[in-house]
Amino acid sequence: MTCVRSVLLTSALLAGCHLDLKMRGTSSGTSSGTSSGASPARAGAPAASSTASAGPAAPASPRGGTDAKAAASYDRVVAAYRGMTWGDLARDEAYTLFDERAKPMAPPFFKIGDWPSPDPAWLPGWAELAPLNRHDTVYKMLGQAAANRTWLADCETDFARYAKGWKALDAAIRPRLQEARRTANPYARITKLLPLLDEVVREGSNQKLFLPAAHPSRAAGLYFELVEAVYATYGSANAVFHAGTTLGHLRDDIALMRTHGRPLRDEAFEREAYCGFGQELGTATWQKLPIEVSERDAARYVRWPVPANRVKELAADVAKLARGATSLNAPPYQRIPELESQAAPQTAKLWSTALFEVKQAKREGAGLIVELEYLTAGAKSYDCITTNRVERIHPDGRVAYAQKCRIGDNKHRATAVLTFAVAPPGVDIRPKDKLVAYVEVTNKQHRVLADRADLYQDLTTYRLTGRWLAALERGGKVIARW
Repeated sequence: MTCVRSVLLTSALLAGCHLDLKMRGTSSGTSSGTSSGASPARAGAPAASSTASAGPAAPASPRGGTDAKAAASYDRVVAAYRGMTWGDLARDEAYTLFDERAKPMAPPFFKIGDWPSPDPAWLPGWAELAPLNRHDTVYKMLGQAAANRTWLADCETDFARYAKGWKALDAAIRPRLQEARRTANPYARITKLLPLLDEVVREGSNQKLFLPAAHPSRAAGLYFELVEAVYATYGSANAVFHAGTTLGHLRDDIALMRTHGRPLRDEAFEREAYCGFGQELGTATWQKLPIEVSERDAARYVRWPVPANRVKELAADVAKLARGATSLNAPPYQRIPELESQAAPQTAKLWSTALFEVKQAKREGAGLIVELEYLTAGAKSYDCITTNRVERIHPDGRVAYAQKCRIGDNKHRATAVLTFAVAPPGVDIRPKDKLVAYVEVTNKQHRVLADRADLYQDLTTYRLTGRWLAALERGGKVIARW
C-alpha cells in the first residue's frame, strides 16, 4: 500500500515508510453437521447497543508531550481507543472509526515518539511505531489492539457461560450414560443411548453450547463420548456398519470427531483452546476476531489474544488427545441391499429383509427365530394371435399389428427362517409385521413348482443369520428402532 502524504501532518511526520498491512476480512457467522445439524445459529458482530463488553479498562491518558494542541489530539485518540470494541471493528475500518470519534483532522497530529503507549499491555510496541508516524498506520494498530483486548474479554466471558452450560448438562446426562454402558443387551443399551444423544443435541442447541462446525473443541467432551458409546454398542454386536445410518443426521460432526474427538482436559486448557481456535472460527456466541492488521504485521506492536505459535501448540495437544480415528472407525454410511430385490448386487454379503413379512416369531433364550415370507404375482401372455388392427407405424414405415393373447399367472414365493442369537428384550413381533433386519444368507435353495403356458410358479427358501434388527414396522409405521 503506497503511503499517502497528508497536508495536515506536521513536518515531524515521516511519510516514506509503510507496513504491508492486511485489511480486515469480513467475518460471518456459521451454522450444526451437526451438523453439522446440531449446531445453533450464532450471533453476528454485536450491535452498537449490544452487551458486548469493552474488555478490561485501558489506562488513563498518560500525558507525555508538551505541545497543548498535540496533547489534545493525543487525548482524543486515547479516548476513542478506550471506547472501541471488537464489534466496532467488525463493522467498520479503524481509520473511519477514529476519524468519527477522535476528530484527528484538527491539526496538529501528535508525534508518537513524544507520547507513551495508551495501553502498554496491548500496545507493547508503541515506541517502535515512531518511525511509522502516519496516523492511518497508528489507527490500524490502535484499532487492532482494541479489537484484541475486547474480543478476548468477551471470549473468556462466553467460555464461562459455555463451560457452565456443559457442566450442568453433563451432570444431568452422565449418570444415565454410565447406566447405559453397564447394560449388557446391545438393543437395550442402544435404546438408552440414542435418547440421551438426542437430548444433548437439543439442549446444546437451545443453550447455544455448540461451537462452529470446524472448531476442534466442538468434538470434545460429553457429545463425543455419547457418539463413541453408540459406535461401541453397534461394534459389540458386530453391526458397526449401522452406526452411520442411525447417526446420519450428525455425519458432519462425526467427521470432525474422527480427527478431533477427545475427552475434556482441565478448564484452563479448554478456555485457551476455545478462544485460540475461536479467533479464526468464532465461538458458540460470537464471531471470529476482526482483523484490521494481520498478526504477522502487527506482532511487533500489538499483543494478540492467543498468538499463532500457541495455537499450533494447542492443535498439537488436541491431536495427541484425539481418539476418534480409532473409536469411530466405520463407514459413514453403508447401503444394505434388499433380499429378493432384482436390482440388488448378487455378490452382497449383507442383506436387508425389508421386503419380507412376518409369518410367525418365537423367542429362544436371549435370541429370536422369525419365519418370513415374500410374495409377488404378475401376469404372463400365451397363445397370442396377431390381429389386423394397427397398433403403431414405425418411423421406417413398418406396421405393427396388435396381438390378442390369453393371460396366465406368474407367481413367486420366497420364505426365510431368520435366527438372532441376541434380540431386543421384550420385543413384540406379530404376523404381518415387517422387520428391517440386516442378515447374512447361510443357505439358499430355489425350486420351480410349475412351468406351463398358463402358469409359472417358483419358490426360494433361505436360512438367514441375523446381524442386527434395525426397525420393526406395523401397519406401515415404524414402531421401534435400534
